[in-house]
Amino acid sequence: MMERSDDSPMRAGLVPADTAPEVFALVVERWRAMSVPEKAALMEAMSIETEQIARIGIRMWEPNISQARENWLMMSRRYGRDLAMEVLGPEPAS
Repeated sequence: MMERSDDSPMRAGLVPADTAPEVFALVVERWRAMSVPEKAALMEAMSIETEQIARIGIRMWEPNISQARENWLMMSRRYGRDLAMEVLGPEPAS
C-alpha cells in the first residue's frame, strides 16, 4: 500500500463519499504510477467525453437545435455569455 504523507489524499475529507477508502487508495496508487503521457491521454479523453455529455444535454433540451446555436451554448457555458457574444456574436435562435 502507499505511504501516507501530510499531503496524502487519504486524509479526512478528500476520499469521495461514494468510494471505499481502500478503492480510493488503489486509484491514487495507479494515478501516481502513471507516466505524464498516460495522465495527459486520460485527461484528454475525459475532457472530450465531458464535452460530448454536455452537448447531449443541450440537444435533450432543444432537440431541433442548429449547430451554430449548440456551439454558442457550449461556449457560453464553458467561458460565459460575455465571451461567447464577443467571439461568436449574439445568441443564435434555434
